[in-house]
Amino acid sequence: MKLSSKRFSFENSNYQRPNLQWRCGRAAAWGKPCTRGPKGDGSCGGVTACKPFFDQKTSRWACRRPLAAGGPCSDGPGPDGQCAHPQPPCVPRRTLRRIRSRLALLAVFLVIAGIGATLEYGAGSGDPGNSLSAGPLSSEHARFIGNDCAACHVSHDGDLETLASAVLVRSDMTSACLDCHTFAGEERSAHNFTEIASNNLAPEQSTQTLCITCHTEHNGSEADLVTLSDAQCSSCHQITMENFADHSAFDLQFPLWRRTSLRFDHVSHLGKYFSQAGADDPTGCVDCHVVQRADVAVPVRGFEETCASCHAGDINDRALTILSLPEMSAEQFVALDQEYLSEVCPSRGSREFYLSLIQARQAVANGDPFGDFESIAYGEGMDPVMQWSMASDSADIYDLPIDDVTVDDLSWLFLDMADSGASPLADLLDDRSAGTVEGSVLLAGLSDALVRQAVCAWASNAEVRQDPPLGGGWYINGLSLNYMPDGHADPVMRSWLDLAVAAPTLATEHDEEAAQALIMRDTLINPKRGAGACASCHGVSAENGDGDGADALVAIDWRPVDSPWSPYLSYSHGPHLNLLGEGAACVQCHRLKDESGLADAFETLNPVQPASSFMPIGKGQCMACHGAEDDLQAVASDRGCLLCHDYHLDSGFRHQMVDIQQATE
Repeated sequence: MKLSSKRFSFENSNYQRPNLQWRCGRAAAWGKPCTRGPKGDGSCGGVTACKPFFDQKTSRWACRRPLAAGGPCSDGPGPDGQCAHPQPPCVPRRTLRRIRSRLALLAVFLVIAGIGATLEYGAGSGDPGNSLSAGPLSSEHARFIGNDCAACHVSHDGDLETLASAVLVRSDMTSACLDCHTFAGEERSAHNFTEIASNNLAPEQSTQTLCITCHTEHNGSEADLVTLSDAQCSSCHQITMENFADHSAFDLQFPLWRRTSLRFDHVSHLGKYFSQAGADDPTGCVDCHVVQRADVAVPVRGFEETCASCHAGDINDRALTILSLPEMSAEQFVALDQEYLSEVCPSRGSREFYLSLIQARQAVANGDPFGDFESIAYGEGMDPVMQWSMASDSADIYDLPIDDVTVDDLSWLFLDMADSGASPLADLLDDRSAGTVEGSVLLAGLSDALVRQAVCAWASNAEVRQDPPLGGGWYINGLSLNYMPDGHADPVMRSWLDLAVAAPTLATEHDEEAAQALIMRDTLINPKRGAGACASCHGVSAENGDGDGADALVAIDWRPVDSPWSPYLSYSHGPHLNLLGEGAACVQCHRLKDESGLADAFETLNPVQPASSFMPIGKGQCMACHGAEDDLQAVASDRGCLLCHDYHLDSGFRHQMVDIQQATE
């Protein structure tokens, strides 16, 4: 039998749909409902038989009474468009369906009230004898919460009405968790990311997560709240893994996302230098790495134990110049306070000094910038460190007038040092470094006598020649005050290099000073000519940008940089070395390249260059032990994804947790 598609149309039927909450009042009074029916809010649907329609073609009003009500009437609408058959309004009544739903809801509340009247209450809502108890807590939470359900469930700290409202109103359990637990990053986002990569999660997943999605309480004291199943991970991630074979391929650069902190080329050392060295030199990984302390990284033995036999001499061949005596003009030499200098510099009584002074005065009298006067520092200017210290636009001063700021400041500095030794220079460095490094640390071990000797020689137009002291230290070489490091990790040399990389950020408001600071920084960290040869091995890295600008935060990698591929990836070398053996384990994963490319990676201050001496590590190397096939399952684990991956970033606690019994005693 085929039903007509128009049988229940609006024009042919007054069929009332079961989801309607109101029925026409006329149907109850006359047995025949109006065609328009009640409105959704229970008010009358209309007081006319139809709502006339204005026909644009005929310019007349037309009746729209449906066929179920008799069709268009013979009277038709009036000229003003009003229906000719008005009818009194009615009062709509609730449908039987609506009445039944109210009765059912009332029955539910009566049942709940009946259950509540028969409940057994213990000492607290968390008491085992309480019928409302959801079950015992895990041992971790029970230790400091006890039976106080209100510590996490605010609604439980009230009467029966409050408890009943908790059934209908969803509480924010995550807020209660975050009262105690802390995480690095966004606390409510998946994995504590600020932003979630769209290709990593299923489209329907929100960036906002709930703690109870993965951690379920009230499962007993032995319940494990932190272990997650692979199924839980797969519920959000698009890649569903039944075993490790389903894991996506590793990145082509894994496990490096930046260059190493030390400029050490395993390819050249293992393939060239060590093969030509003596029998005591390293032959493999364990000779330089401390495998007994292997964790995320395998620590390297100290410099003296691994590198000193070949590179100790490089450090002691690179002196640091902090004070250079620039060339002076005759006018500048004469303008020095000769009487005062004669008191503090007894060495000024030499024949060469008086000859220089006579020639300088004659040149000034003749208006000749130099005349027969010859500065012992002919052609020499201030070195980059001194130029930065003096905040001078130019390293040369001989062509500047005596009232120039740089000439005046330099003259007064030398006069003060001739009298007081190193303290005026330390005060100047304190002011210029703005507390980054103290001047006393920068000049540690520098004697006042040596400073006076250097300045008095310059004020006498003379020079001093000294050899670097054995074991390192301060000395005068011609027209400069120098420091030779006493070996690896020399504290004075390190403090100067730390100041050099920080100096540009101290002068960002002054372009000239910033330029001077950049020159000083680049001079000291130059791998081939830099002081102490420190940057020959230690990387110099910008924390923001490429490091070329004065506002870049630059630091020297004095210590190995722990830079894991991902903060959510947990890997320890220890168990792998213990299982595979110290001698053979390393080469299972770390395979040397033909050429490392490390030199190019250290050409800039940008460390985000995954250069390495070794080939990237692929998934296949892990599958040799953690594969899917039975014959490859040499190492089995029931931890699944959690074997290598963490969920949260740096979990911690806001408050110190103590045993509840101790807290109440």
